[in-house]
Amino acid sequence: MSSVSGEQRADSAPTVSSRRSTSSSSAKWMIFVLIAGVILPTAAIGLELLFGFCQWLFNVIPTGWHLLLLALVPVSNLMTLAVYKRPEFRPVVPLSFLVGASAGTALIYSVQFLPLIPLSAIGILMMGLGLLGFSPFLALASSIVCSRKLGDAWFLEGRRRTLSVWAGLAVALLVLGVFIFTDWVTIKGLRMAVSPDEKTSLRGVKLIRTLGSNATLLRACYELPTEPWAGVIWERNWENRISRDQARAVYYRVTGDSFNSVPAPRLVGPRSRLVGDADFDSDVGGTAVNGVVRNLSMASSRIDAVVDPTALTAYTEWTLVFTNASSEQREARAEVALPHGGVVSRLTLWINGEPREAAFGPRGVVREAYQQVAVVQRRDPVLVTTCGPDRVLVQCFPVPPNGGTMKVRLGITSPLEPESDTRALYTLPRFVERNFGVAEETRHSVFVESPQGITVVGSESPGSRVLRETIPDADLSKRSTILCSRAATTEVWTPDPTAPKDYAVVQFVERVRPETPAHLVVLIDGSRRLTDNREEIARALGNIPRGCGLAVLKAGDEIEELVSGRPATPDAIREAQASIRRMRCAGGIDNRPALLRAFDAAADAPGSMILWIHGPQPFEPSASTEQLLQVVERRPGFIRMVAVAADDGRNNVLSELERTGAVSVLDRHGSLSEDLRRLFESWGGKSGGCLQVRRIRVPFANASGTKVSSHLAKLWARDEVMRMCALNDSRKLPDAAALATAYQVVTPASGAVVLENEEQYEQAKLKPANPKSVPSIVPEPASWVALALGTGLLAARARRGKPLWLQAALRRPMEPGS
Repeated sequence: MSSVSGEQRADSAPTVSSRRSTSSSSAKWMIFVLIAGVILPTAAIGLELLFGFCQWLFNVIPTGWHLLLLALVPVSNLMTLAVYKRPEFRPVVPLSFLVGASAGTALIYSVQFLPLIPLSAIGILMMGLGLLGFSPFLALASSIVCSRKLGDAWFLEGRRRTLSVWAGLAVALLVLGVFIFTDWVTIKGLRMAVSPDEKTSLRGVKLIRTLGSNATLLRACYELPTEPWAGVIWERNWENRISRDQARAVYYRVTGDSFNSVPAPRLVGPRSRLVGDADFDSDVGGTAVNGVVRNLSMASSRIDAVVDPTALTAYTEWTLVFTNASSEQREARAEVALPHGGVVSRLTLWINGEPREAAFGPRGVVREAYQQVAVVQRRDPVLVTTCGPDRVLVQCFPVPPNGGTMKVRLGITSPLEPESDTRALYTLPRFVERNFGVAEETRHSVFVESPQGITVVGSESPGSRVLRETIPDADLSKRSTILCSRAATTEVWTPDPTAPKDYAVVQFVERVRPETPAHLVVLIDGSRRLTDNREEIARALGNIPRGCGLAVLKAGDEIEELVSGRPATPDAIREAQASIRRMRCAGGIDNRPALLRAFDAAADAPGSMILWIHGPQPFEPSASTEQLLQVVERRPGFIRMVAVAADDGRNNVLSELERTGAVSVLDRHGSLSEDLRRLFESWGGKSGGCLQVRRIRVPFANASGTKVSSHLAKLWARDEVMRMCALNDSRKLPDAAALATAYQVVTPASGAVVLENEEQYEQAKLKPANPKSVPSIVPEPASWVALALGTGLLAARARRGKPLWLQAALRRPMEPGS
């Protein structure tokens, strides 16, 4: 027995040469795993995060999940090296799972990098960096080696170890496979969605909604890499590639949200900050707000307003300060909703601490001047042009980098809407769309004053002559309406500022009863953002005057006729209400085809009206736009159209139709159902008609009534320009631009621009406004000095002298709200 045991021990004892061979073999595979499975993948991941070598081909690390799975490769391989041949280490099954997951990750990336093998080989010969292109293949080999070595070291784990390796491999393949599949579906659907064939385009949109990725689609809106693997670089047709404008339109159709209403996509890792500062804003000097700019924000906002209830006018100055935390110059862009019927009548930019007034001129001239200075010379201009009824686009460049600021002021002249003989409504301006951020703690400082009482609609606080509040941006965006008391004055006038001794502008207030349309075509936007408005719309339709014809259309992926043209009987209205409540809303719908259908339906019945209840329409002009303009321009005034915004956002359809005068916009003050009910009841005469304001220009000798400020003349000029534009006669546009320039108002035919110096104004053939001719609410610093001196002299005289009522008034404490 002892001899046998000795022989067995002798046979089992390794010789010196076998130990050396085993040690040498272990050293070789461990060195291979250390270099190919730990050092090289770590270097590849780090360099891609910092410099993005593959970003021009495809998105290597689009999400944190990708980064986590990639990090498993060097981590699991390093752990295997650390615990190899250590009997006290027991959690071999979890480690085997991690090794399997790293093998699956390396396998997926090996397939993705296959088309780059020729480029990587050339890169090795030229710079050595091409070795990084082979890292997925070497990492896959390292993970396989580690899996086998784990089995050799812990042979007793056997089947459990094998199952855990395969489980890790399956999880990695599943997770990355889902990402790749959704990316591929999104790109496939995007290419279908931009097809000129309507059926193909609709299939592409539905494909993305069902199986695609909104995050991948958002990256396409910013022209960031979206392809799921490098192989598509060889198949991509650069001449027919999808533009960012096409991707942005598809994003709205798929999601129902504008691409710039959500945070811009970020790259994973430290490179996100570096790229965020260096991103080139290709929208500078354009005609829309477009992309959100990182590190650009509104530092402060101040709204000062003076209400004149006698003249039914208000003048508002909105002072904005922008700050830029990035290392590059930025352009601040915003679409601003004005009070209904309002017009920008002043524009100021602070340059080197001094306010500079704008020059008003033809729309094309001021935009060309702005683009020349902002885009080419990259100096200090600010531009304001209209972008739809009661909306303007504000652009200012450059906001200085590294914490620099830029200060601008908008002066807005607007009419009050007379609600009754004793009350009128005033609405604060607000942002519709912007490319800068507004911090949650930032507030709009609002100060409104009136000779008579004012109060915020919906507020229980008593009215006073001064309203002072700080309003969050979210609340300001919900249409802050102020109720103003007024006297029942029916006629006021002001001298014409262009000929003050010869002409005057007279305003009349009269009660009229709007004509009930003979046939009403209601077009409802089927976009997702109107889902919560279906009940309000259905309830409001119950107030439609009986007897007029009624047709209800839904603008969806396919146009639906909810109610065909027939008399608005109670049964027809109930049918329409039931259909609206069942209406399915999805994505964002291009309403232009449905508007053409509505015009065709309205054209069949004389005295028709189209009521368009819509959300945003951020689509770029296309063949549908031209068809819509053709219908409107060929038969001006034949069909009336009222647009009702159920939700805010850019509306390029209204912007294109603005000059035609074919569309009137319903002023919103309350809920959608309340505003629609107010409109319907005015037709039916239930409200006794409505108050209407008319302004005319007459010889000075014929003016009568109460004299008021020159803002009345600016509103008349705005109305006259809109009337001239509605003639659809291009020969009248120069006259309209000249009229708007003379009265210093921004209209569809004119704009306002502030340039840096006199030389730039001369080159653009523009003349800045005289500061003395510009109305102001907030005195400039020099004016404050003069005002203080005047007040001091008045106080001294009052103390010396003698009117007792004045002395008492000076001694008496000022009452709140006075």
